[in-house]
Amino acid sequence: MSRNFTFGKKLCEGDANIEHILTSLNETVEGVRTLKIAYLLSRKYNISAPITFVLYKVVFDGMNPENALTYLMGYPYAEDVDF
Repeated sequence: MSRNFTFGKKLCEGDANIEHILTSLNETVEGVRTLKIAYLLSRKYNISAPITFVLYKVVFDGMNPENALTYLMGYPYAEDVDF
């Protein structure tokens, strides 16, 4: 039961206040800060990162996790490795 998993579980169980979750865990949830940084870098450098985008929307903008999953499942397939 990692801190990141516990944070995500609480968020998806309906505790939409991330500050409340972070405070209740009494430990650093490094994934939250990393997510914010990854999202901002993907925007700055115009990098397509749909999973990062949707996770950011769920954590920071209150997107419903079920809607996020539906969005990702319908995301257009594209080759991401060329060799």
